[in-house]
Amino acid sequence: EMEQAERYSAEAKALCEELYNDSPDVYRETYARTLNELAWKMYCNNKSSDASQYAELSLEIAKEIGDKERIRMTLDTKACIDRSLGKYSEAEEEFLEAIDICEQLFRDKGGNLSKLAYEQKEIAKLYSVTGNHEKCKQYCEKSKSNYDKLTPELRQGCNIDIEELNDMLANG
Repeated sequence: EMEQAERYSAEAKALCEELYNDSPDVYRETYARTLNELAWKMYCNNKSSDASQYAELSLEIAKEIGDKERIRMTLDTKACIDRSLGKYSEAEEEFLEAIDICEQLFRDKGGNLSKLAYEQKEIAKLYSVTGNHEKCKQYCEKSKSNYDKLTPELRQGCNIDIEELNDMLANG
């Protein structure tokens, strides 16, 4: 099923790339989103080295557009890919930038607390992998704190596994 989703994303990428090449200003956002989705699906299929180039291009385009939420989503994809490839310092920079964007959006517009909690959980996973127990604990606690502030409705849509956070807290 995931491979089929990846195939469909690759087909969508080819179509969007064609449209983007014909009218970059019109299709820039669609192309960036499609590249990011393909990168994520490839990452989920354990094809991180292939996914990396798509995430990088998506991030470049997202930064050209300047949409902070698009940049955050693409940074998250790229950071997860880099973490899986063992590029820990790059992943750390990307997660920290995504967290910074979430904090900015939260200050400016409210909301986005679930996305902030999610990014904090993801960087905690990075610190767990790299053995930085203090930072792992710090970000687990921040993630749990922000998760606890969410309404029950927002918790349903939040991609946070509290047991995973508790395990990381217990084990570093």
